[in-house]
Amino acid sequence: MNALRYKPVREEGKEVKIGILKILTLLLLFLSLASFSTYPYKQPVSEDTWELKKDEENIKVFVRNYKNTNLLEFKAETEISSRISCLISVIHNIDEATLLFAASKKAELIKKIDEKEWIIWSFIDVPFPFDDRDMVARMKLTQDIDSKIVTIDISGEPDYIPERSKKVRIPLVDGSITYIPIDKNTTKVIYQNVTDPGGLMPAWLINMGVIKAPFETLQNYKRLAEKEIHQNAVYDFIDDYK
Repeated sequence: MNALRYKPVREEGKEVKIGILKILTLLLLFLSLASFSTYPYKQPVSEDTWELKKDEENIKVFVRNYKNTNLLEFKAETEISSRISCLISVIHNIDEATLLFAASKKAELIKKIDEKEWIIWSFIDVPFPFDDRDMVARMKLTQDIDSKIVTIDISGEPDYIPERSKKVRIPLVDGSITYIPIDKNTTKVIYQNVTDPGGLMPAWLINMGVIKAPFETLQNYKRLAEKEIHQNAVYDFIDDYK
């Protein structure tokens, strides 16, 4: 690949080798140095009040500070023209789950406790030159008998499997996906989460993801739920709105 080779340049009778890739890397690092931090989410957002940050395509994204830390927690919500079982079908299919969550490069099912509880291992793409992340999370599904509301709690399990080289293990994941039936063909989805990406990353990159990732995830959810395989899904542990 010519773009990655050294380009010879003459300077006062000497040949100087300039690594284009190295120059770009140094430039990116220079631009990011001022905003590096392990907890770079210092924002004037109340811990108790959700602040609306994006409202497009019938998807709203809110943020707030998380439990006496500098981390930002997001909450994204929308309505999808599907039954709850259709939406659970997307989550249950590990290949579809990879396509669902924004920035997810790959996901593997580590352990299936039962139909309502499972552990996944996800790989997260991070822009060069920063290290990619991986995440181990437990997902547990419950349904309220009276309201029919379904909740999937998402909790990090960073020590469940050994860390891999060249990947930074995400140390904190705390979130949920809530499915509220509106009528027999419409469900309100609320995706809420906070993540500490671990290691060092620039604040501008992480803060951008706090808004972008949940928005794109709900965009993906609407698209994936339209597939026939999910539209026809039925589960004996899910009581759909009738």
